[in-house]
Amino acid sequence: MIGWVVLGAALGVFAITALSGRKGARDIGNFFHVDGLRRNALALGIADITLGTGFAYLLTASSQFGWAMLVLPLGVWVGYRLLGWVYRRAPSDRMVATSNILLAIRDGAVHNRLAFDIMITVPLIVVYILFIAYEVFASSQLMAAFIAPNLSAAPAIIGASIVAVSGINSVAGGAQSNWRNDKVLAAGILFLFVVLLVATAFHLSEGGRESVGSGPRDWLAWTAITLLGFLAAVATQFYSLLNSFNASAFEQGSDAENMFRRVGLTIAGALGLLVLVGALDPLDMSRGFPTALGDRLAAIPVGETGRLGLQAVTVVGMVSVVFSTVDTLFMALAYFIRRHLLNRPTGHDATSGESLAPSRRLVAMLAFGIVPPLAGLYLLKPNLFALLLTLGGGAAVYAPLIFAGALALSRSKLTAAPSTRLLIFFLLLFIGSGTTSAVLAVRAPSQVPLASLSWLVVAMVTALIWWLFSGRRQAG
Repeated sequence: MIGWVVLGAALGVFAITALSGRKGARDIGNFFHVDGLRRNALALGIADITLGTGFAYLLTASSQFGWAMLVLPLGVWVGYRLLGWVYRRAPSDRMVATSNILLAIRDGAVHNRLAFDIMITVPLIVVYILFIAYEVFASSQLMAAFIAPNLSAAPAIIGASIVAVSGINSVAGGAQSNWRNDKVLAAGILFLFVVLLVATAFHLSEGGRESVGSGPRDWLAWTAITLLGFLAAVATQFYSLLNSFNASAFEQGSDAENMFRRVGLTIAGALGLLVLVGALDPLDMSRGFPTALGDRLAAIPVGETGRLGLQAVTVVGMVSVVFSTVDTLFMALAYFIRRHLLNRPTGHDATSGESLAPSRRLVAMLAFGIVPPLAGLYLLKPNLFALLLTLGGGAAVYAPLIFAGALALSRSKLTAAPSTRLLIFFLLLFIGSGTTSAVLAVRAPSQVPLASLSWLVVAMVTALIWWLFSGRRQAG
């Protein structure tokens, strides 16, 4: 019962905090944007740390592969540095002032914008809707183990509660409500990190498990996994709608670069701590992640009463984890659809008297829109690792095209727009990568990283060839 009380109290605090910002949403500009470098860095930082229940998967991966998983936070840092470098080099009228990389590339495709929307924009929107459903599904599975392990309907109840509260907050106050919540959510995530570090320290003092890495490995698979992890961490920054959403709040590329630099360093540091925990003292995953996390918390000598308190803090932290991602993604998707597909103003170019009603309806539709895939996940109960690789592997193939387009954009004010044929080819790569991952996840799971890496390499080579060709065409 204590778990349900803690969950309800946490959601209540987040709802009250967020709804207190609803008066700040007076027009389209401040419904979708918050001003200030610090605000945007905080919002993007806490969302990216937790996206895809990343803390759970990084702990699991580092428990299996040890220090090699440092390539993941390193890749995140490199990706943000590259993103900031591109924003500083790019023409300010193309990449900032309510624009972004994807929109700049699309606007350059004067004769094939419809093709860009169909081949790139729409699939990314679908993937992110599935990402939201995945985030809620995976997180509610973890929380159910602490709140009501014997109730089969607990994950569905938890997931529905989080979606409902987050959706109401976003509909009521938009980015302003999200910003009010960010400070509270950051505290919850910080508590979770501190508890995990303290529990690991006590577990090590009791003679925890030996560090991984001493046994024989399949070096081809190990190399493929680490390389894919690094490239995927870099690639994420270039197709991430969260990055586009937050960068669009700035009028200068240098401001966006400073934000990306701060966020990249912060996230890399936080993820590095999780690798430290998993590599120094690997989790025992034989009975699943929730049990492994519970065993780790049990290492803190606080007695039964203290253990209830630790479980309460853990629940609050995990609610913060999923809540921070869901509400931010609602707003990012709403901004993305309104700006990219509907061609409506969203920021500095929006008039103060423009109605908020269409945007509120759009956010509400997104909140209800994730219910069908979320219900499907609860019914199917898929392998979470396979699902994450399938979604992430498919979306990552777009990153080389976006990066090459940004380089072409920074080289000249004349955007080297991708042709319809090139867009079709990348759509086929997207479908091929996702389909391959899904099939292999069932028949040969160990081959999924190698296959995903192969698709990503093909996308990188194709984008490089196109970039070189576009440079010669502009020079001519």
